[in-house]
Amino acid sequence: MDLDELKRTWQSQSTRIDRLEAQNRELRRCVRENKVYTKRSKLMRTYTWLLITSVVMIPFVLLAFPTLDIDMGVTIMFVVTMAGLAIANSYVYMLIKKIDPTEMSVREALSRVLYLDRTRQRIRWVSMTVAVVVVSIFFYTLYQSDGHAGLLGGIVGGIVGGILGLRKEAEIKATIRAIKADLEDALQDD
Repeated sequence: MDLDELKRTWQSQSTRIDRLEAQNRELRRCVRENKVYTKRSKLMRTYTWLLITSVVMIPFVLLAFPTLDIDMGVTIMFVVTMAGLAIANSYVYMLIKKIDPTEMSVREALSRVLYLDRTRQRIRWVSMTVAVVVVSIFFYTLYQSDGHAGLLGGIVGGIVGGILGLRKEAEIKATIRAIKADLEDALQDD
């Protein structure tokens, strides 16, 4: 084998390696986008159900509370709270929907995920504060109308709802953390 033939072989191997590396990068990008897209879809489904729940609660409260002899002021407060939650959940849903790893750079997607996380945390703290006030007033109203039995039923319902809410919150946080980790890994690859 002479020197020119060796150079040509070397060059063809180098070209082949470059082509394989480019294919490998493209494959990693597709896998990463698919992972982020799948997790994004999971968040969208979660917030769709949260939105549906808060919207369905409005007519339920309007129909059920008067039959339980609950004050109209408390009923209106619950309806306004549920409407506020519906608006907040739809806003977070729209933020999630805007994160599209196939249409934007990794840096932009990561920036939107970080903004989503900060906004969601603010909404969560405001809604938790409002919920404590509304539930406290509701418990007081239950105690006034049904005594200890009504209060006990409200507390049990509050505990069950709180546990389910905390579980869902942990799931949402884990999904957002996983999306951030995938995007941060992708940022380091680029």
